[in-house]
Amino acid sequence: MTQAGTAATLEQWTTRYEDARGRMIERLRTTIAAPMEGWPDHADPKTGRWNTKADGDCTGGFFAGWLWLAAREDSGLLPAARQWGYGLRIRLKSKTHYRGMLFYPGVLLGRLLHGEEEARDLTIAVARGLADDFNPAAGVIGLGEEGEETSNLGPGETTVDAIGMIVGCLTYAAQETGDAQLRELAKSHALKHIDWCVRADGSVCQSASFDIETGELTRRYTHKGFSPDSTWGRAQAWSMLGYAIAAIWQPEEPRFLETAQRIADWWIDNVPDDGISYWDFGDPRIPDTWRDTSAPAMTSAALLKIAGLTTDSLQSERYRQAAEHGVRTMITEWLTPLEPAESRPAGMLIGACYHPTVGHAVDCEAVWPDYYLFEALEVLTGRLGEAEI
Repeated sequence: MTQAGTAATLEQWTTRYEDARGRMIERLRTTIAAPMEGWPDHADPKTGRWNTKADGDCTGGFFAGWLWLAAREDSGLLPAARQWGYGLRIRLKSKTHYRGMLFYPGVLLGRLLHGEEEARDLTIAVARGLADDFNPAAGVIGLGEEGEETSNLGPGETTVDAIGMIVGCLTYAAQETGDAQLRELAKSHALKHIDWCVRADGSVCQSASFDIETGELTRRYTHKGFSPDSTWGRAQAWSMLGYAIAAIWQPEEPRFLETAQRIADWWIDNVPDDGISYWDFGDPRIPDTWRDTSAPAMTSAALLKIAGLTTDSLQSERYRQAAEHGVRTMITEWLTPLEPAESRPAGMLIGACYHPTVGHAVDCEAVWPDYYLFEALEVLTGRLGEAEI
């Protein structure tokens, strides 16, 4: 892997990080200033016009999380963070484990970063709901009947997408309530996905099916990738984030950090030299296929967490450099404005490849990579600890 922009000094890169962060705050402000129904999901890369989801879909929590992060420095953004964060209350009883993905950034960050009491109560409530859907035979919380953007639904399906955020919500609720069972359910859910979805070489298979009566694994497959056996870029990214977050919340379980490191090592060894992955590592059309900036945005945030958790200094620096490499490419080549006198809003991370197998938004701005790039910039500008959230 080459190092992007090695001619620039550390001080110059710090200035560029600050500039990119400022552009992304401008994008956030422009978004909340415009009339909008629901939660931003993805935007037209040519105009910046957001497509929204009335109930937040599975991504709405990232918009609120972006606001919670930015509001630490500008309390004037707190009303908007509360509006879009606490609006997720309508999803408390949704039958999907994506509730973890909604409530971890969208609600729990309000408690962790701002001490919000309402965020505490809502996180405990969603943790109870997730626990109710736990399948003791399989040891996991099934995807459920209302999993958005997913082709295979139901209590006998699961994915790697929300692992760490489920662990975070359940473990936080266990700490607050003294209900140790919530912590154990979280651990079981995450550990089972290592066995089911993380391959021996550190690559990841996105999804699994299981018998709801016996808990037996019946198949594993990548439902959004090029083929059932391929490595979809975002599956690698979601799982890397998932086990890094799980290691933050349950550091006593060594398999979480070990797994995050294995997944990260595979990513570093296989991602293109500029740090921006193709949408699926197994697409035989590479290099004549889509890139997907959403995966490197997510992995940059994950790699910084892993760097902060890793005790070996050489390993830690390897993860940190990989994170910065991806961020540097994104803010110089994919974050608007990219040309003088550009008409698009500033601060758009373009090039996200949402769901190419069904032809959906194959080149867009999407809210979750916006959130994760912003989180990485918060770390790189010294505003957030590497393994803080």
